[in-house]
Amino acid sequence: MNLIISGYGRAPDKTIGLYEVTRGRFTGHGWSDDADAPAFVCKGDGFVFAASETGTHSAYYIYRDGKRLDCIHLEGCAALCHIAYSPKHKTLYGACYGSGNIRSASVNVSDGCFTGDTQDYVQGGRVHSVLLTGADALYAANIAQDCVYVYGVDNTGSLSLSHKIETGKGRGPRHMSFSADERLLYVITEYSNEILVIETETKRMIQVISTLPEPTKETSHCSALCFSPGFDKLYGANRFTDTIAEFDVAPDGTLQRSRWFGCGGHIPRHMTVLSDGIIAVCNQESNSVDLIDAVSGEKTDTLEFYRPAGIIEI
Repeated sequence: MNLIISGYGRAPDKTIGLYEVTRGRFTGHGWSDDADAPAFVCKGDGFVFAASETGTHSAYYIYRDGKRLDCIHLEGCAALCHIAYSPKHKTLYGACYGSGNIRSASVNVSDGCFTGDTQDYVQGGRVHSVLLTGADALYAANIAQDCVYVYGVDNTGSLSLSHKIETGKGRGPRHMSFSADERLLYVITEYSNEILVIETETKRMIQVISTLPEPTKETSHCSALCFSPGFDKLYGANRFTDTIAEFDVAPDGTLQRSRWFGCGGHIPRHMTVLSDGIIAVCNQESNSVDLIDAVSGEKTDTLEFYRPAGIIEI
């Protein structure tokens, strides 16, 4: 299987590329590029998209078969930290942590380029992630405003605010994931170290569960969450305490803490569970991407990579 890994490096260093993983080991390296600080990556329509997180100067990149096809620079987007692509609307959406807005860009899939048409949606605060549904909606977690904005997406890819989901003061909603049927939204919080389980239809929060084994005076700030391929396990990353929390998912979607194991490095940022059950973790401050066996919780291999941040399986 192949991974796209990206990080906070700058040219001339190689900051994004393709890596092969076989049975819990890194076994090969394909293409690479020197994009400017591509902190997050996503895929769709046969493309790989990357977001450049460089303070006040942000950009979108588009790749196909290892070739950079286009780059569009975005004014007024500070700390572009997360992206999501809609194949239906041929539109890329990005969350800007520094400027508190969402910036969309249209994609010409025939030519593999951005059209130059962008739209800006200002929330204020700090937008940390965006998540698309299959039912023409986009969710945006605003870590500073302690809420999740929910937008409708029209046929042109334009957004209109539908409603907000309040998560509770001081929690800091950071990243999100849906259940397989999109009936439930799972939100991991940076400041309170929790996962919130929310019904998407009623907007009702049905569970709040800690990602830590017990109260601690140590610094801990959650980062990412992801499901196992069968949606029977959910994993949450704890930065600074450098652990992964594993939860069993009940038939009704609620969570039960199962165990904790090491992330393999220092400051886990993004992670993904591969199709064979291996957990691949971007450990930002140890400059490593670490592979963890989800059964044993033990590290199986390490790839040196400068300040890794984004990762997807393709």
